[in-house]
Amino acid sequence: MIKRIVAALFITFFLFQVSPPAQAVEIPTLTWERGKEQSVVMGAISAQEAWKVKLLRPGSPQVTLGASSLNSSGFAVYSAVLPENLPLGEYTVYVFRKGIASGTQVAQVTVTEMKRYSITEIPKDLLYFLLSLIFILTALSVVHGAGYLNFVFLRQKTLIENQTLLFAKSVPRVIYPIYLLRAGALSQLRPTIFRYLLSKDETLIHKSSPLLWSLLPGVGLLLGLHGGLISQGTLASIPIYSLMSISLLGFFDSFSG
Repeated sequence: MIKRIVAALFITFFLFQVSPPAQAVEIPTLTWERGKEQSVVMGAISAQEAWKVKLLRPGSPQVTLGASSLNSSGFAVYSAVLPENLPLGEYTVYVFRKGIASGTQVAQVTVTEMKRYSITEIPKDLLYFLLSLIFILTALSVVHGAGYLNFVFLRQKTLIENQTLLFAKSVPRVIYPIYLLRAGALSQLRPTIFRYLLSKDETLIHKSSPLLWSLLPGVGLLLGLHGGLISQGTLASIPIYSLMSISLLGFFDSFSG
């Protein structure tokens, strides 16, 4: 009798040890302010899958989150600008996979009023600010450079008309037609403040390297196409190497006209 009790206790203890404990899947709870751009990171996505991520609540308009490009680990950032008139309250983030009608709940969201204004989180206001800044700087440049409309650099006569660079070792002969194309495009402009600013800004890079001055527009076009393909028309999570390359090129290009 004692042996049977000991055996039963041993078997019970063994079953508790080998049985995996039940674990509940924890759904994160987020707080989003309406009127701002909000995002959520999703993982374990393959390139062939077409996920749709939506913010839903009964009786309220649905908000569809746009996806960025996948990184090497299969993660993507889904983001959307919450409307300023979106009703406050509790929402749920659902993921809808291709071929499956029902969605999977991945997060719980509490939508609140905007508590802190940040222009970088409101794309519309940021766009208006940048356009206004461009307009103000352009107007100031026109006023400041009004007396220099007919200014002509000596470089235009010595290098373009006399074709000095044709015999320079620093510029390959195959690049020389590209140089003439860019220099000729500048000489075709009428004597305006725009032409003056281009001639003034390009002096530093041209004096340092005529070859780099000739190739910068083409390199900028290629990097711009690369950035457009990465972003795919959305506010994407651009890789840091691409962002640094575009920023560095933009810095140098500002000194090349």
